[in-house]
Amino acid sequence: MKQQRHAILYITTPVLCLVLGFALIISQSGLPLDPRPLRLEALSASAQAEQTGGFDVLLLRQEEESPLLTTVRDTLAEMRLGYGESDSLSADALSRYDTVLVCDSALPALEGEGAVTLLNWVNQGGHAGFLCVPSVDSYLRIVSHKLGIMDGGREYREYNGLRVMPGVLDDFPAPQPEGFDELLQSQYGLSIQGFFRNHWWPDMKALSRRLGLRYTGVLVETYNKQMTPPFLPDTEDHALIRYYASELLQSGGEIGLHGYNHQPLCLDGWQYADEDYVTWASEENMAQAVEALVRYGRSFLPQAAFTSYVPPSNYLSVEGQRVLLRTVPELSVISGLYLPEDGVNALVQEFREEADGSISVPRVTSGFSMDDYVTLVAAGELSLHGVFSHFIHPDDVLDVERGALLGWERMRDDFTASLEEIMAAYPALRWCTASEAASAVQRYDRLGVTRQWNENTLTLHLSSFFDEAWLCLCADAMPSHVEGAECYPTGGGCLWLRATQDTVRLEWEGGI
Repeated sequence: MKQQRHAILYITTPVLCLVLGFALIISQSGLPLDPRPLRLEALSASAQAEQTGGFDVLLLRQEEESPLLTTVRDTLAEMRLGYGESDSLSADALSRYDTVLVCDSALPALEGEGAVTLLNWVNQGGHAGFLCVPSVDSYLRIVSHKLGIMDGGREYREYNGLRVMPGVLDDFPAPQPEGFDELLQSQYGLSIQGFFRNHWWPDMKALSRRLGLRYTGVLVETYNKQMTPPFLPDTEDHALIRYYASELLQSGGEIGLHGYNHQPLCLDGWQYADEDYVTWASEENMAQAVEALVRYGRSFLPQAAFTSYVPPSNYLSVEGQRVLLRTVPELSVISGLYLPEDGVNALVQEFREEADGSISVPRVTSGFSMDDYVTLVAAGELSLHGVFSHFIHPDDVLDVERGALLGWERMRDDFTASLEEIMAAYPALRWCTASEAASAVQRYDRLGVTRQWNENTLTLHLSSFFDEAWLCLCADAMPSHVEGAECYPTGGGCLWLRATQDTVRLEWEGGI
């Protein structure tokens, strides 16, 4: 029986992915608009992951389905830890696992000899975690002192357990409102368009240069509500938006798609929340609108490959996604939400490759001033996937509910401070565009890992390894020697590993 305490967690190639949702509206020539080469190339569809077998964790549960079980299953799948499930317990069954997670408060399997069997297995080197506070009964009182439970269940500590913690930039350049905003006019003496041109974008560009950010803008042609063809050019901000497009590309960013007219690709019958959106009568109408958007984009970006798409307000139907992928063959990246929102029928995704060939790179957090909840969500996702996927909306400075009363300078400074704090805590993170983030997701999603212990050495065998892979090691002590990987400590007993070959060896002098 293994005596070591360890946990390996896959990390999507550490990425700081800001999607600057640029709604682009342009039609002139003269400025350089060439996209830059990608830092991380996409993988071919034929290079699929090899499957690995074996089980690491036993889920001990009474009910076959529960919200807790769903969360635990998803987390173990993200960590590439094989697991089995059972409602009973035996010494023979336990011998096939490293860890047991008890997923119910009251569990008949732990009554009588079951609790003794589990404790004997733990004493021999097994690991047990209780994900629910156990029911206080005679069996619990017999073994409570061995579980770190004091006073009949009033104080509870996990025993080598697994903690499951709750865990996205948009709309720029776009047709900008004409006229004045009272707050901006009082502070800067400029119209809305003048503020964005003379303050907002120069500040965002300076931040990009200073911290190495790589924005992804997504293109919108118009904000009309035309839902039937022909979809003709319908914008007047050509020169200004062309300027923004040139600046964005020159700063190292890229441009994706957002919509011909910012209407979500959803058919009649789709239910929106409180947004004033219109539905489409047919897939053909949606397809013609998407074709018009691509045709418009290529009128001033002839060399661009539009590989990413952000759905307006995160609404995208199955039919709409099918239309997108069929109409724009080079499009592969779709960014919805990572966490669901109450009462909103939005697109919710995991970081993964989908069966239709698309790659999901969801938004995790958003906004310039990150409150405690957003900070917690960001920290959770950095711990789980090593990703900071964040959206910013330029019109936040016009919206009181999104921080406008703070003023642009405070919003800018809050955002800068948050980025600097994250980069200091996770120095291995690198900024990238949406398409580069998708390439990282491919490497993460296809990777398989098997683990082998030999005395004080842990060997990791990586299947479907291409050029690099990122993993997280959590242990009581950091390894004294590592082969086949670069090491990046993140604190709290955790270490990021950037594997540079398909076999990684970690050694602990004196054991762990």
